[in-house]
Amino acid sequence: MKHSFNAFDILMRIIVVGMVLLTLWGCTRHEAPKAGSADTVETSGVSGSHQNGEMDSSGICKVQYSVEQLPPACTTNGRYQAVFFNGQKSGYAISGRLQRGDVVENCEFSQIVMKRGAIEMRIASLSNSVETVDGQPISYEMVTEGSGLQKQACGVLKEGKMHIRTSSAGITTDKTVDWEEGTLMQEGLRLLLKGKGLTPGTKAEGKGFDAESESIIHFSYTVKDRASVNLLGRVAPAVEVVTLAQVGTSAMQTIEWLDDDLETLKSESDVMGMKVETIECEKEYALSENSPAEIFTASFLDSPRTLSSREVAQTRTYRIIPTDSKTLVFPESKEQKVIRQSTDEIVVSVHPEQLPRAGALPYKRPNMGDSMTEYLESNSWIQSDHDEIRQLAKQAAGKAKTAGIAAKQIEQFVSVYISNRSLSVGYASALEVAQSKQGDCTEFALLTTALCRAIGIPARVVFGIVYVRDEFEGHSNFFGGHAWSQVYIEGQWYSLDAAMGSFDAGHVAIDFNNGEPSNFFKLITTMGYFEIAGIE
Repeated sequence: MKHSFNAFDILMRIIVVGMVLLTLWGCTRHEAPKAGSADTVETSGVSGSHQNGEMDSSGICKVQYSVEQLPPACTTNGRYQAVFFNGQKSGYAISGRLQRGDVVENCEFSQIVMKRGAIEMRIASLSNSVETVDGQPISYEMVTEGSGLQKQACGVLKEGKMHIRTSSAGITTDKTVDWEEGTLMQEGLRLLLKGKGLTPGTKAEGKGFDAESESIIHFSYTVKDRASVNLLGRVAPAVEVVTLAQVGTSAMQTIEWLDDDLETLKSESDVMGMKVETIECEKEYALSENSPAEIFTASFLDSPRTLSSREVAQTRTYRIIPTDSKTLVFPESKEQKVIRQSTDEIVVSVHPEQLPRAGALPYKRPNMGDSMTEYLESNSWIQSDHDEIRQLAKQAAGKAKTAGIAAKQIEQFVSVYISNRSLSVGYASALEVAQSKQGDCTEFALLTTALCRAIGIPARVVFGIVYVRDEFEGHSNFFGGHAWSQVYIEGQWYSLDAAMGSFDAGHVAIDFNNGEPSNFFKLITTMGYFEIAGIE
């Protein structure tokens, strides 16, 4: 049975690619070890049948497949596409649809190879949805593996709620989320597109469930004109469809070319300033040798001038110019203010605030609805309630009696605790870092945040850029991707940067979040789309 792609399938794959890029994109000022080898991911299927919404003895769903053992929908009916980054083949994708009785499964698998400095990394991602033939969701599972980013998740829809189990970094968590009426998965979205047809000018909108972020993404699409599309030397007639996904203030556009059977022949999207394409091809070509995409140094931004250590210790003002039509939104805090914003220019001022020595320890909630609650809680990547993290936090904070002193001691502790500053770690959780003592800026930030939360200091992760004066990976005098932490003390957020030793005005924040890869959508749609034109 043929598998009909739809715009949301491609869009979700692009979003996963963007999240993978971000796990590999930072950080700067760390010495990279020599390149290592990566195992090749096999794509053989498993025998037997998948039980729809299968659950274990506890009544919770369980993951049936892996990136080594793909679902039958991919192995028996799979269609192949090559994945390109800026015109360079760096991976492949398989997609398939399988109907058995009144149930339909849709499988999506992708594997990409990238370079982070001298380190080559291989990332594989799998999703499989189970729905009724009329597009009603039943269950799903999702697996992402590679470069320290290892996550399994599954969900079963029962009585208007999605019951989700997630396993990552050795920690398994269960949660239940309300299912918004009208939210669709792959089959439902395919039927939506089929029902509307491909007449030029046709428009539609809807909402789909993204398994990676476990969230609802609103989208709209417009059918454009018919055109011929080049498929690696083979020209085929197609219809152009433009899809726009919206999450908060951020939007991502994907263009795809479909045949009359709704099969996607080609797709294009910009992710962090890189052109990402998928092109239908024969299996042999899809599985042929890849050339790793260099996404690390490609994200560096030239500085318009050199900044001295004295200058970054004082307030600095940055004139930021968008490089395309995207609307960029930079966050504000006590340390960072947006002075002026227009479609042509954004002016951001950064003032390094000194961490106060006071502050209640632990933080005292003024009421049950306190907005700081989420910044004290544990999650799959910031396991602040784990015994090992709690013990390490006590060791780091020592005999500190105030939040300010404890936070500073944690920053200093993490700065030396992570002894192997390695670019080979893609994105490890706080618990993994506590055990391995290795990583780069993201690992420093996650561990710092977890230790602060463990002793009762509200903390969050910050992603942005940082100024680098000295030579690094063949570059100097530039801004590179970076991550750090912020703590909430006496009514204000203050930055900690264990990777750099301290925070200064060379940091520009792009997003505040909870450290989970699912929070990366803002970064995907900001990084790569601006330049720094002036510094005062």
